[in-house]
Amino acid sequence: MGPGWGRGYKWRVKAALALLIVLVGCAEAERADKERAARAAEVTAAELHADYERRDGADLLDRYGGLIAVRGAVAEALELGEDGLELVLDAGGTARVQVRFRDGGTAARARALRAGDEVSLRCRVGGMPEDVLFLTDCELR
Repeated sequence: MGPGWGRGYKWRVKAALALLIVLVGCAEAERADKERAARAAEVTAAELHADYERRDGADLLDRYGGLIAVRGAVAEALELGEDGLELVLDAGGTARVQVRFRDGGTAARARALRAGDEVSLRCRVGGMPEDVLFLTDCELR
């Protein structure tokens, strides 16, 4: 044993390893809790559109900076050639939510989605010029 180790160094190493395991476990649990909360916080296209319209600046980033879960009725299915399939969800009145898929719409095509079908999605909010809210990187749930 070298200088400075003294008695009980094995105990200190074991305690440090145990503490590290606890900290990693807590971080993983916190991440899982956040993911569960995000899944539970599914909103309708109309709720999302109305809420997005009311917010601005940092409030928008805090609320819609990550993935969101949204559901709604398909108003239109738009086949855009090389750009893939996009959906337009009804958000009430003239309000619309336009959905662009991460996979180009392959999964949506396989489900043969059309007007009137209900969908649940996980997406990122892309912005809202005019009265259309754009969702990007979407995946069907």
